[in-house]
Amino acid sequence: MNSGGQTGLRLQREGSGVISQELAMGVAVAAVGLYFTGRAPWIVAETRKGRWLKERLGEAHAIQFVRFVAITFTLLGLLLASGIIEPLRWE
Repeated sequence: MNSGGQTGLRLQREGSGVISQELAMGVAVAAVGLYFTGRAPWIVAETRKGRWLKERLGEAHAIQFVRFVAITFTLLGLLLASGIIEPLRWE
């Protein structure tokens, strides 16, 4: 996974006080996913794509779909923060 066997939850260097980029990015992605999970009814009612989903799926299914996408986003953020998955590196 990470070089040196470190997980994303550990600091980059012991005692450095700096969190890893994966941890910061993962926590931010998870927070955005959680926020949008709670805002699913608003997204369906007030956005163009939400209204499009509502027309195609019906209101209840459109809200469920938006929540599914947001929960998936949250889970991917948590997996990134924990070091289970890693971002692509273009080296």
